[in-house]
Amino acid sequence: QAGDDVLLVRRPPKGLLGGMAALPTSAWAEGAADVLGQAPVVADWCVLDKRVAHTFTHFHLDLGIARAVVAQRPEVAGEWVGVANLAHAGLPTLFAKAARIARC
Repeated sequence: QAGDDVLLVRRPPKGLLGGMAALPTSAWAEGAADVLGQAPVVADWCVLDKRVAHTFTHFHLDLGIARAVVAQRPEVAGEWVGVANLAHAGLPTLFAKAARIARC
């Protein structure tokens, strides 16, 4: 988060939630290690205690959430969207849940 803005990215065109707006994520893999090494910006990331449980048609995802606040918007791929506009950003349910938790 930079001020009142949150970074959103576009999911790859093929695969789960293809082409949809999303919060930045690491690869979705069982036992994924070093997920903060894949963070979109260098920052003081805080891994939250709460997680998002979401079931797709063929697998269950238990998504950990990390949050960072930066003083200025870094130049990164994606779009910065105001927190107040997240409900209208077209986020899939999984990422809408994660955004609600991260704002707390």
